[in-house]
Amino acid sequence: MSESLQWRPIRVFDLGQTLRSKALGELRVGGPVVQVETSLGPPEHPRSRIGRSRVWELQYGNVSVLISTQVIAGINIDFHCNRVEIVRSGPFEHWRTHEWERYAIDEGLVLVRKYEVITLKGDGLSIGLTSVGQLEIVSLF
Repeated sequence: MSESLQWRPIRVFDLGQTLRSKALGELRVGGPVVQVETSLGPPEHPRSRIGRSRVWELQYGNVSVLISTQVIAGINIDFHCNRVEIVRSGPFEHWRTHEWERYAIDEGLVLVRKYEVITLKGDGLSIGLTSVGQLEIVSLF
């Protein structure tokens, strides 16, 4: 694919603001699907169904927007992929376990360690980390 035809985001977001607002700009879980393209532009690819469910996925770089019926069902942000970053991790990229433990306390999140994964959980938010605290995924639900 030529450089001029490659998908490019129309906006870039900051992870810190996304975590504070539990939203991706104006996009919130439970919001109308029509907001997705209004806020993010056209997706990289046509929407795709997740298995046989009624949930569809729209891919925008490192962000997957899950839609069900006519509402936004979830927003997943993948920091472990090799895709265009429309959500940038900023200083969180360099955080390790002790910074995330402090963040969990400050934000009232529950920190769960299971196997080689650390998860911070809160109301409508999940942050997945490696065993040493490297950021992998953020889910808004």
